Amino acid sequence: MQSEFISALSGAGVDVKSALSRMLNKEEMYKKFLRKFREDTNIYQLKDIVENNDKFSSEDCEKIFHYAHTIKGVAGNLGLTGIYNESSYISEATRNGSAEASDVKTHFAALFDEYNNLNVVLDGVL
Repeated sequence: MQSEFISALSGAGVDVKSALSRMLNKEEMYKKFLRKFREDTNIYQLKDIVENNDKFSSEDCEKIFHYAHTIKGVAGNLGLTGIYNESSYISEATRNGSAEASDVKTHFAALFDEYNNLNVVLDGVL
């Protein structure tokens, strides 16, 4: 029988099975890392750059790439598929030092929606 925690995350599109396998099937360890993810500031650093610029310099792209790539790695390990997909797109779009701001903004909006939806679910189970 699944716990309320696992059911809620699975229902929100989180790949709980793969994430738990990386956590040695220890639900408390998984919860710990999800709490740490919520406390991490990378998503807000990314938000500041993306939302406050209509055009990205190469320095902006480098920072966006760094934050998005970090988010992508953590989200992938935690089974946060939607966040992983959007941060992956953003990191690839900015990898070469240039990117279309409107495109990045669109994908960031989707990423932030996924993040907010995850937080709503986590508020109910953590």
